[in-house]
Amino acid sequence: MATRRQLTSSEKRRISHWWEQFLSDPVMREYRPTVHHGDLWYGNLLYPNGTSLVPLGAPGRNSVRAGQLGGGVGLRRQQEGRVGQVSKATRTRARSARERIAVQQEAGRRAERRRRLLIIGGSVGLVIVLIVALVVVKSLSKPTKNFGSGKLPAAVTRNITNVPGSTLASVGTGPLTDVRKLPIKPVRDTPLTAAGKPEMLYIGAEYCPYCAAMRWSMAVALSRFGTFGALKGIHSSPTDYAPNTATLTFYKQHYSSPYLAFTPVEHQTVTGSALQPVSKAQQALWAKYDSSPQGLGYPFIDFGNKVVITGRLYDPKVLAGLTWAQIASKLKNPNDPVTQNIDGAANWITAAICKMTRNRPGSVCTAAPVSAIEAKL
Repeated sequence: MATRRQLTSSEKRRISHWWEQFLSDPVMREYRPTVHHGDLWYGNLLYPNGTSLVPLGAPGRNSVRAGQLGGGVGLRRQQEGRVGQVSKATRTRARSARERIAVQQEAGRRAERRRRLLIIGGSVGLVIVLIVALVVVKSLSKPTKNFGSGKLPAAVTRNITNVPGSTLASVGTGPLTDVRKLPIKPVRDTPLTAAGKPEMLYIGAEYCPYCAAMRWSMAVALSRFGTFGALKGIHSSPTDYAPNTATLTFYKQHYSSPYLAFTPVEHQTVTGSALQPVSKAQQALWAKYDSSPQGLGYPFIDFGNKVVITGRLYDPKVLAGLTWAQIASKLKNPNDPVTQNIDGAANWITAAICKMTRNRPGSVCTAAPVSAIEAKL
């Protein structure tokens, strides 16, 4: 049970499939009894005598001499001297030969059983060792404690919500240049609105490391269209990819804008418990546009049914080991890799928002590089 709790469902399926393949291997069921004898002395050879096999035995009246194999004169004389029955000595030798063969066959069977048991035992032992090693590696490589949460200081909030336009223009798309390699695509559907304004729907989870990366970019982009209330910092799951990534949470987050309605849904907590429900209408959009083979995933962002994002635009490992304050302080430096990823993703999000607001406000949507990015959508 302890091992099962340490393994993910994917790892359990992989080990189970491996074990089933091992048991279904035909080699595990093969057994071909064979008598092996390295001594070709004539006393160890059998020849047909009526309805039975008789050992050649030592030279005598009812046996074939070593030099007489092949049907020579000696064999004819032996046949002529046969009186229609096998002597008691010959029958004894035949019985002894059969007993020796039976003993040899049983010894062979025992050896084969030992060999198969060794193979199976060794394979089972190897599987157990690999499982234990996997559990140990997982336990050593993953932190088990979350780094916590709390209201962000005002200075940190200002750095997030007031990234200079010149920095954003200098970054452009950063390393996120090829739209074909990004999980962002235009869609055509009935406009998604709320309170008479285009609606930006976000579905994520607090434990999700990809959501952790994307919230920084969403906060930067949305700050160009409206105003956030107090921001709260959290860390992603300590046992997932890019553990304990410093990020924000949009759970009960206040945001106001004259251009759009922002609807954030943090579906699960840092520990994976249920947090905010997804409505039937939201679930339908999520299922309609997030149709990857892996199923529905976080994050999902719908920009008024004009553009959708179905994953992360950059790797959260870029933020590894950094605090909220450290990340926020970097957002003004266009040469920093953290800024290039966060602000590069923010410019893609800004262009998607402009597409759903019909390029309002113009001061944002016509600024470089937003209009050029929007043309790709």
